[in-house]
Amino acid sequence: MQVNPLRNCRKSRVIEARALIYILLRAQLHLTYKQIGKVFNKTHATVIHSVKEWPYMVKYKPSLAKFKDQIEEYWVNNIEFNANIDKKYYEYKIKTLVEENNLLILKLRLLDKELTELKANQHFI
Repeated sequence: MQVNPLRNCRKSRVIEARALIYILLRAQLHLTYKQIGKVFNKTHATVIHSVKEWPYMVKYKPSLAKFKDQIEEYWVNNIEFNANIDKKYYEYKIKTLVEENNLLILKLRLLDKELTELKANQHFI
């Protein structure tokens, strides 16, 4: 029996499949909860809740842990795919951090200029 994790359904098999996919997308592709939620038309809070529930799902159904390990092993052994994604992810992350840093530098300069003006106008105590 196949399970469609994109299906809006509360059956345990679907919930377990979604939780497993959320965990793998987070661990292997470094997606944010918001990005994962967007794929599944769920909120980030729903994704977080599902990830936090995973250990209880495994406790109730230990075969899920073995299944997760098999999928991760397959994923990790597909090195070419992972190496390409990791490179793109880190390139994106570096670009984003540089942009954020540049914005913070601009804000700091503006605040420094404002402080200098306040001191010059004697409004600063």
